[in-house]
Amino acid sequence: MTTTKSKNLFKVIAIAILLSFVALAFMACNGKESDPNAIKISNYDDLKNFLQEYSTSEYLDLDIANEGKYLLLTSDIDCQNEVLTPLLTTDYHGLEFKIDGNGHSISNFVLDNSCIRTTESATGTSVSGYRVLSLFPISVGGQLVDIEFKNVNFVASPDDDQLTYGSGGIKVGIVGYSKSTGANETAESGNTTSLYQNVKLTNINVNIKNFASTATATKYPFSIGALIGLDADTTNFGADLQATSSMAMRQNITVDNFNVTADMAGGAIFVGGIAGQTHWSRVTYQNCSVTNSTFTITNTGATEANYTGSIALNDSISLGGIVGGSTKEQHEIVITDCTTDIDYIVESANADNNVNAGQFIGVVIESNSDEGDLQIININDASTSTSTCVKGAIDATGTAVENMPKYVSK
Repeated sequence: MTTTKSKNLFKVIAIAILLSFVALAFMACNGKESDPNAIKISNYDDLKNFLQEYSTSEYLDLDIANEGKYLLLTSDIDCQNEVLTPLLTTDYHGLEFKIDGNGHSISNFVLDNSCIRTTESATGTSVSGYRVLSLFPISVGGQLVDIEFKNVNFVASPDDDQLTYGSGGIKVGIVGYSKSTGANETAESGNTTSLYQNVKLTNINVNIKNFASTATATKYPFSIGALIGLDADTTNFGADLQATSSMAMRQNITVDNFNVTADMAGGAIFVGGIAGQTHWSRVTYQNCSVTNSTFTITNTGATEANYTGSIALNDSISLGGIVGGSTKEQHEIVITDCTTDIDYIVESANADNNVNAGQFIGVVIESNSDEGDLQIININDASTSTSTCVKGAIDATGTAVENMPKYVSK
């Protein structure tokens, strides 16, 4: 016969077990938020304060990375259609740590002329600084994971005295210049191959005007991507880029309603659904989609692009669903399980010679100097050198007549 005392003891044990399960479940759901290494961003004021501190603290990025810390969103952040301060310190530093969106979004913000920054040249390389219009002007080993950027407006016009484009053109995207050095594949915090995974970009609008002459942005053009303006490897460049160099990863990137309007009186422009340009890089775009988007480009400059010698891009237009173009002959670009749905509307003073467009890549410059140069385009496991790729085209009205990208011999 069971006594009242034993019944009560059984109830206490059962309740204790139940509470333990509840506690474990709570910890599982809230493990990130209880992580002592997480710098939590819970509201718009938190984000503004962090960006402001970051822009004035010389080594905050390295401190965060070296301490193993990372930024964690704990709720959706509505920026109330205000202009955000880009995340860049006063020296050559930028996003060198992880930002975990935790499934949340940063939405309703503007990046205008006042947000343009110059990323300084990389130590030990010949690469000059770039002008960028972005929330993260430069990423060096940074990570963006499980995050959405929504209702973002990029606006730049030379009518504003703050704007100076310079000979390097300008790079536009959530990340202006994603710099890889081939140091590692997984891009843990503190290392130097940037990683972008499970990133959504929704209702991204770019409106750019450039009334400069052709000579202003010929070799290093305007580059516009929803996620990345310029995706580059500036250590393993030239003949140093090998098939064993580290592969930069861009996985599960979803772009919806990305609309670009550019009005140019000369100079080159590259627009890609995810990245505007790649340079000297081994990079994978896997399971990415760009849908419901329109690229409307006007360029009244008529000087024909010259892809030989110094690669004078002149007044060219290059548009791609994933990447606008690869402008250095050393490259390996892998595009796997990706889809695009983009309207290209192009007005060019020299459309027959200066307009390149494709479903995935707008233009790829080939090497004619060294048979050992790394030159691989791999689309859905159909690996080939660029010299043997099927060529695509675009007619004078801006209508794509073939789905495959167009490749131009250097």
